[in-house]
Amino acid sequence: MPNRSFGAELFGIRAYRSGDWKIVKLPPPYGSDQWQLCNLATDPGETVDLAKKEKKKLKTLVAHWEAYAKANDVVEPSRPVSYAKPPE
Repeated sequence: MPNRSFGAELFGIRAYRSGDWKIVKLPPPYGSDQWQLCNLATDPGETVDLAKKEKKKLKTLVAHWEAYAKANDVVEPSRPVSYAKPPE
């Protein structure tokens, strides 16, 4: 089976998956606004961030994300989006 890849974005959340590898970037207040890297084959719950350990893989996937964003005219929100704000 070929290695399939895809990107996604919604409310400022960015993600890209290629094979068993996935990067995610969550904006504040939901995350650190830094790319996180997971190997879904060994960590399907995405509990271990490998970004510092697997810098080459992270750099490759971020480049793929950037190409995806450019090809699909992704527009980043100009301000944080409260997509999961609890009711007041």
